[in-house]
Amino acid sequence: MRDIRTMLVDLHGEEGISSFGDTLTNEQNGQTYPIYRLPKRETLILVSGYSVQMRAKIIDRWQELEAEHKAPVALSRLQLIEMGRQGYSYCEYPFRHRPCDQLASL
Repeated sequence: MRDIRTMLVDLHGEEGISSFGDTLTNEQNGQTYPIYRLPKRETLILVSGYSVQMRAKIIDRWQELEAEHKAPVALSRLQLIEMGRQGYSYCEYPFRHRPCDQLASL
């Protein structure tokens, strides 16, 4: 519970505790217990702090995603002129000649 409170304050300030805090009532004896209802993001942040292997997997995947995202290629004036001459539209070239109406589904 301490780790959850610390994480919520670090992420969301003091109001973070009340945003995710709740109370569970035991039906048998009527006692109440404080609980936290954490969404997936906060749960992963919490548990990744306990596992070096999980943090490594997160960082490895992050780096994979960054490597996949390549910067757009700068085209020379000559290339742009040639594209215009061949009838490429702005929508087709970056997406390997897909018609513009198919871009909405990307």
